[in-house]
Order: sequence, then structure tokens, then C-alpha cells
Amino acid sequence: YYPTPDEQVSGGSQVPGISGGFRNHRGLRNLSVTIELAKKIFPNVERITLMGHSAGGAGSTFGTFLVRKVFGNEVDLTSFNDAGPVANNLEKKQSIAARENDWDYCKFLPTSIADCQLILFVDWILKNDFTVRMAFYCAAADAVLATYLEIPVLADVAPLYLAGNKDFLKFLQSNYDPLSVNHPGRFNSFIVASFQYVFDRTVNQRIPFLLTHGLVQSLEFYTELTDTFSGSQFS
Repeated sequence: YYPTPDEQVSGGSQVPGISGGFRNHRGLRNLSVTIELAKKIFPNVERITLMGHSAGGAGSTFGTFLVRKVFGNEVDLTSFNDAGPVANNLEKKQSIAARENDWDYCKFLPTSIADCQLILFVDWILKNDFTVRMAFYCAAADAVLATYLEIPVLADVAPLYLAGNKDFLKFLQSNYDPLSVNHPGRFNSFIVASFQYVFDRTVNQRIPFLLTHGLVQSLEFYTELTDTFSGSQFS
């Protein structure tokens, strides 16, 4: 268990962070030492699942290359990103620039990635790590992530994924569906018909999940996710 008490992101590295220096971003260093500690405690593991919520969800995606560096290529590696922002709203250039300046993460990305686009880094990881598997989970009306992306959502409409939140759903699908198409069996997104923020607030609800290929029930989602983490491919 690796907490983020100073609200830093797991890919940030800036001291001091934000104008005025009231918050330092040591996310990359914290994640690095956490993985190194895990290696010391569990030196001979065969399977690793990197999971995180919100900003930690983004860290669970971007941190896969750190796991590979420390544990090597033979480890069965999966990542479960729970509502973490790994795609930018490209229409909000000022906000993107502010975060890039605040967290200073662009310097760690491969030079081949245009304009420091994080979603392209996810694609880069999948192209260069041929066995890593990733899952992205998000509510169709997640007001927290939507606010971060500056996309308005309504939390009192039904069905949530069809009315009132089409812009947010379209953003999610336009960014994550291509990853599923380009990396079949190794990436998939799960978008739940809910306004609840992060996975642990929705696990007890019997609600349908919207995938790229249609609706599935909760039990099917859990089965598919478990199968993915145990080595089989997405359906």
C-alpha cells in the first residue's frame, strides 16, 4: 500500500511544486522507492498487479515501466487504473500547461511523444512492453474526473451514460477505445453507468457496465477483470 498524502501524482517530480511552493511533488521518487522496497520484500514474485485510485490510478499506468526496470521482463504484469487521468482534454491548453509546469512530468516521457500527451505514453508502453496488460475503469458521470478535465457532467439524469453526459462519455471513448483496438487482449476500458467516484464506491451496486462492445452485468465485469489479471485475455 502506497499512499499519496501530499496530493502529488505518481509521475510528478517538482520541488517546490505550484507557485509559492506550498506543495512539493515527489510522486515519481515515492513510487520508485516503493517499487524498490517491494523488490526487497518480495524478490521472487511471478505476478504483479499495480492498482491505484484517482491520481494513483494514473500512477498505476505510468508506473508499469518502473516495475519492469526493477523486477525485469519475466514478471506477469497487470495495471488497473481506477479513474486516473491519463488523457488530457486538449481543448484546455492553459490547464494542461499549468499541470505540466506544476508536476514537471514531461521530461520523463520519450522524445517521440508529441506535445507531452499522456495518452500517447500509454500507447508507447503497450507497444514497447509486449506482455503488460492494462484496464481502465471510470464512471460515466464521474464528476471528480470530469471537473479535472473541465467537461461538465450531470449526476441526476438517467440513464447516466445516455443523457446529459455525452461529452464526457465521448471523451472517454475517443481516448481509450483506440487503445483497445490497437492492443487487443492487453487493454480494455470499463465505463460504469454511475456518478460514483472510483471503484470502491460502486463495487456493492448491481449496475450494468458499458464496454466498447455493449452492456454487461456486474458479475461479468468482475469475471472478465479477474480473468485478465490471471493471465487470460479480454473477451
